[in-house]
Amino acid sequence: MLLAEKFKFILVVMKRLVEKVVEKNPFAGVRKVVVLVLLITFVLASAQCDKILPCNKSFDTILLTLKYPDEQPVQLDSSKILWISKNRFLEQQRKLPENDFSERGWYVIVDDRMKEELRNKREIMRFTGYLDGKIVHQQDVQVGANRCHVEYLGKEPLIQIVRLD
Repeated sequence: MLLAEKFKFILVVMKRLVEKVVEKNPFAGVRKVVVLVLLITFVLASAQCDKILPCNKSFDTILLTLKYPDEQPVQLDSSKILWISKNRFLEQQRKLPENDFSERGWYVIVDDRMKEELRNKREIMRFTGYLDGKIVHQQDVQVGANRCHVEYLGKEPLIQIVRLD
């Protein structure tokens, strides 16, 4: 959840709590002010929690997994990732040296090297996979990042079945 969404959620909760206090005792003006001050303090503390809590040391990667209907991995000849809002292709240096992800049908969309560029944003990355010079899979993947890691923000599954008809 992005910081702005957290803040909006907390404000809605605050409003409901204040309404309940006033509902029980309409003459609770002093109580209303005290509750409001406490809730505002809570909101400000919550907004700062991302800065207080330490990040873990994991290196996060958002992967798209492509499989054939028989569950075998799709090994593409090539793939491209277009950052839609910037109208630029991402570099293809996305494999970890000790793993050949494509052998397992795994394709990197973004990883933590992009967390600063994606922090507190919702961006669309368009993955296009090629086999024998033809597009066999194309998918828009919505991503963002918090203070520590990239995040998948979409709803579509990141495991896709590819049918070559």
